[in-house]
Amino acid sequence: MTTINEREVICPFCGKPVSIVEVMSFSIGEKDSDFFPHYLGANPLPVLVETCPNCGYTAFTSDFDKPLTDREKEKIAKTLHSVKTEKELLPSEKYRILALIKIALGENAVAVADCYLKAAWCERLENNNEAETRALKKALSYFELGLKANEVKGNEELVIRYLVGELARRTNDAEKAQKFWELLREELTISEKTDNWLLQWVNEGLEKIKKQKENDELL
Repeated sequence: MTTINEREVICPFCGKPVSIVEVMSFSIGEKDSDFFPHYLGANPLPVLVETCPNCGYTAFTSDFDKPLTDREKEKIAKTLHSVKTEKELLPSEKYRILALIKIALGENAVAVADCYLKAAWCERLENNNEAETRALKKALSYFELGLKANEVKGNEELVIRYLVGELARRTNDAEKAQKFWELLREELTISEKTDNWLLQWVNEGLEKIKKQKENDELL
C-alpha cells in the first residue's frame, strides 16, 4: 500500500512556497527486466520528484529541504532558463529536467543515468514509446560513462553492467547487450559472491537475444 503526505516547503532556489507530496510508505511486487517496479497500490514514481511552479527548480521531494549554495544556484540557473512553468509538467518531463540539473551541478554519471531511467519508466506509464526509447538511450549512455569512470564498485557495478545490457537490448543493440552479458555471466559463474538472481536474469536476457535472432532468421 502506498501512503503519501502533502506539505508546503520553501523552494531552495527562488524562496517561494511550493507544495510537494512525500511518499511515506510503499510496497513493491514484481519488477520488469530493467527494474521498473510494479507497486502494490498506487505508483509513487510520478510524485517522487517535483518542479517548483514559480522558477522551474526540480528535485526529488526529499531534497527540497536542502539549501543551495550561491554557486549551485548559478549553475542551476543556466538550465532553468529553458524550463517552462506555465503548464503542468508530466512526471517524465520532471525527471528529464532533474537529469539536466544534475549534469549542471557536475554530479556523477550514474546519478544522471538514474534520472533518465526513471523518466523512461514514467513514459512507459504515459504510453509514449518513442520518448521512452530516447530516455533509455540516454540512461544507457550515462551508465556506460559511470562504469568507465569507476563510479561504482562491488555488487552495484555488477548490477549496472547487467542493466547496460538490458537497456542495450531494449534499444535494439543486441550485439552490445550480448557482449556485456556474456562477460558478466562468465564473471558471475566463477565468482564466490555470485548473486543467483542476477545470474538468472543475465541468462534470461541472453536467451531472449537468442530467440530474437532465430526469429529474425526465419523472416
